Amino acid sequence: MVAFFRVAFLRVAFLRVAFLAVFLRVAFLRVAFLRVDFLAVFFLAAFFLVAFLAVLLAIVRSPYRFANRLSPDAKLGPAHYESSAFIGLSDSNT
Repeated sequence: MVAFFRVAFLRVAFLRVAFLAVFLRVAFLRVAFLRVDFLAVFFLAAFFLVAFLAVLLAIVRSPYRFANRLSPDAKLGPAHYESSAFIGLSDSNT
């Protein structure tokens, strides 16, 4: 369930960054050709920076999702091996 919300958050964050890139391009074109207020461009750039930092934070906070996609246990993290279901199944007890 948590993984679902992380994936949804990442998708929304990436879409936000993509849309903001388009809006920034349009804003800079308007500034270049129509000499529109520079304050609007400043706020758009600040919002773009916050969205970019949100994407980076989401990636940093979920390292097991991006660690090793080939290993099914990589997504589970270290708590997976400490659960009661795996007691007695380690190599030292065989």
